[in-house]
Amino acid sequence: MRALNEGPTSPTSTEIRGAAPLLRGAGESEDIPLQQRRCAAGSLDKWSGHATARHWLPGLSLIRLSRPFLYQPLACVTVLSLLVTFLGAEYGYATLDVAADISLGVGTPLALLLAFRLNISYTRWLEGRTLWGKLVESSRSIVSTAVSATLAAQSDGCGGEEARATQERAREVAGWCVAFAYYLRGRLHDDDPAEATPAVQQLRDALERLLGARAVDELEAARAAGRNVPLRVLCRLRGSASRLLRGCGGGGAGPAGSASALLASELLVGARDEELFGTLSGCERLTSTPTPPGYVAILRSALLAFLVLLPFIVAELGLVEVPVCLLTSLILLGIEDVAVQLEVPFGDDENDLPLAHYCVALEADLAELLDLLPAPDDGLAEPPKNA
Repeated sequence: MRALNEGPTSPTSTEIRGAAPLLRGAGESEDIPLQQRRCAAGSLDKWSGHATARHWLPGLSLIRLSRPFLYQPLACVTVLSLLVTFLGAEYGYATLDVAADISLGVGTPLALLLAFRLNISYTRWLEGRTLWGKLVESSRSIVSTAVSATLAAQSDGCGGEEARATQERAREVAGWCVAFAYYLRGRLHDDDPAEATPAVQQLRDALERLLGARAVDELEAARAAGRNVPLRVLCRLRGSASRLLRGCGGGGAGPAGSASALLASELLVGARDEELFGTLSGCERLTSTPTPPGYVAILRSALLAFLVLLPFIVAELGLVEVPVCLLTSLILLGIEDVAVQLEVPFGDDENDLPLAHYCVALEADLAELLDLLPAPDDGLAEPPKNA
């Protein structure tokens, strides 16, 4: 068996960027340390630098006032509060009491609407995270079963070219698992292949070595034509599982086929591939069914009405009214902004799921499982002798 090559120290960012793709194809001698794979995956986690649960300042840096969703209404509220302050100083604050009373009737339902809106959005975000967790779990289970079936077939007498063919089928299964995560991310993220990041391009390079450039080109052509590429990948994954089930060229006949059939049958007819289909359907449901627009319209109407009346509520504060209105508006608008981000958590916002990180981490996990397969020079040239 090839030993797991883990270094004692973490590689630098330059080493990570210059590393070869993580999953290697058959016949390639370059071996990427597993710790380097982990660091490459961890460096993509856009949440790791914020540490919002432990530090204050990094958490505050997530408030982006440059968003039009925030700065446009904030600017309007600031101008209105300055105008109300000037009018109150000139004509007195007694004439503003009616508006203040009206705002109290708007504030209570607004608080309930915002709380319900944020709860709905967080539920959708959590569902997206759960679906991708199932994707990772199912992919690990499928590939581990494929590797176990390959090792069982080789131990039962499969060797030489048959052993190499079995290993290729196991690597093909791993490649389709990575391809499903890669193309599902692209479908949800609406990626432009011409603007792929280095990490995304690295994943595609790994797929070309595992599945072949022709298969990847066909998938890219299907994506350019607007086809459902993840669905096609799942069908190809089932086909690869079927070929693995046949064992070492015997279609399940003989000791090698019977030894590997029990393990590979879980891969073929078990629940894991069905979970991948469920993940695809669940993610598509999240992107195609947002929060009902009628509810959002009522919420934002109440929010804008409250922000317009807010300067009249605190008019007697004088110049202090301006920062008070600004802070209150920032909190209310910030809640709605976060709810919008959490509603469909597959984009590039700070609160969206780091799908590229999940894909690279999954690739590293599957590469570690493939490392359990013997190298071509570990006695696979000739089949083992039967006693």
